[in-house]
Amino acid sequence: MQSFAFWYKSLDSTIKVEAKLNFNLWASCEFQADNENYLDIGILTKNTKNIKQLFLFVPFSVKSSNINDLGCKLKEKLPSALFNENLSVKSVQNKLIL
Repeated sequence: MQSFAFWYKSLDSTIKVEAKLNFNLWASCEFQADNENYLDIGILTKNTKNIKQLFLFVPFSVKSSNINDLGCKLKEKLPSALFNENLSVKSVQNKLIL
């Protein structure tokens, strides 16, 4: 299979959860000392209190050491550009909450 898949388990199946995924491929960027390509997967959800688990399938092998949470590295204006909409951002416990 050569597709990505995203799904979740909810706490209450009668409450719908909205989710938006954004994929950004960072290739040959000046800030990358190692010149490797990076796949940035952003997940924006609503009604998150109803989400028990999130699942993401990628059609290739990934070592857990190569997975990073970029939430604490985002600048306040960058999420609006990545998700292509106006978002308010607040910092809570070293993470940015949209």
